Amino acid sequence: MASTRLNKTHKTEIHNAVVADAAKDRLEELKTRETQLAMALYLQQIKGYGKHIQACPSGFFQTSDTLRVVLYKTKAGLNKQANGVQYKRTKISTANEGFYNEISQGYWHSGDNLTIGEEVRMPHELIHSPVRLLNTTGLGAEIMELQAAQDKLLKDLEELSKTIKSALNACNTVKQLVDNYPELKKYLPESIGVQQLAVAHGKIDDLISCTKAADCAEPKGKAKKAKKGEVIAL
Repeated sequence: MASTRLNKTHKTEIHNAVVADAAKDRLEELKTRETQLAMALYLQQIKGYGKHIQACPSGFFQTSDTLRVVLYKTKAGLNKQANGVQYKRTKISTANEGFYNEISQGYWHSGDNLTIGEEVRMPHELIHSPVRLLNTTGLGAEIMELQAAQDKLLKDLEELSKTIKSALNACNTVKQLVDNYPELKKYLPESIGVQQLAVAHGKIDDLISCTKAADCAEPKGKAKKAKKGEVIAL
């Protein structure tokens, strides 16, 4: 393994593994926060007639697992329904960076709606019109905090990505990587493995010792004769 060269594929696999590991817990936490907020907002919107919605026969209402939300800074803006900003889930996607899609685990997918996490019956107005909220109070403020946490994670991942790439680009072999950045050893891909040696570890020392002591065991099988210019592996 010591002399194994790190090629572009190796470096990409190590890079992706590091970023995925760093992002995993925060992604799960953000996903949970979003689905809880979305469900709370949905229940708030159908308050007073939720039982009637559930009592209707199957197919009476359309279903959806998302809510469109528009946030306003002031009550005046909310009342006029002007200059609102639609909630948009932070996208982990950058050109030629497939790992962003891999670590998102389908969470930050296409679409800008708040994800409930399950299909629910939707009144007509929730299907065709966004929920309008102030971004300074209640669920509106919590959605803004969620947005900020998503943006912060993306910023942290981009900084981590640049740092890992810089470290990997400074190393040409696995030994250099492990010596210089031992914390990255656990992220080495299985494709690198342990290099197969022509001679097993310890065999040469054993042969030297038994030769000195004149007690080497007879070799198994017929000894191979070397052809001209050929070197026989021990």
